[in-house]
Amino acid sequence: MTYFRRSSNWYEGFRLVELDERNEKFTKVKEKVAGALKISKVYDIHNSTTYAAYVATRDRIRRESGTFDRVSERYLFHGSPYAKEIAEKGFHNQRTFFSDKASYSDSYARKNGSRGTLYMLVCKVVLGRNTDHGHSGDEFHINDATQAFPSFLIEYDP
Repeated sequence: MTYFRRSSNWYEGFRLVELDERNEKFTKVKEKVAGALKISKVYDIHNSTTYAAYVATRDRIRRESGTFDRVSERYLFHGSPYAKEIAEKGFHNQRTFFSDKASYSDSYARKNGSRGTLYMLVCKVVLGRNTDHGHSGDEFHINDATQAFPSFLIEYDP
């Protein structure tokens, strides 16, 4: 997935900005989902607090690894029945799971008996020493909650 740039009209604080289906970011999220979900809406997450924490962690990992100009960052899916709350408050678990595949994360979005409208996050995740790969190769685990920034909230139908 190509790099998503923060827009120049980025909001200080927290706000969800619904993207039009013709928006380039909406299109890229839809391409990444690759038909695994019936998307109804995509929101760009503006959260200056969690973004600042993410940037600080990314920069620290750059310094520690000696790769000041580049670290591995990927857009990965995170499914949770609490996706809307995570969008606003960030991740709080020290061990957090992500996947390359929306279909894999979908099962986590459905936990706790969610049957109506479902939500999933697309997160920018900095991979470093605190990252493990799952057995399937499609799963990633981070041990520092600030290694991930919830970038997009996908609303979809079951």
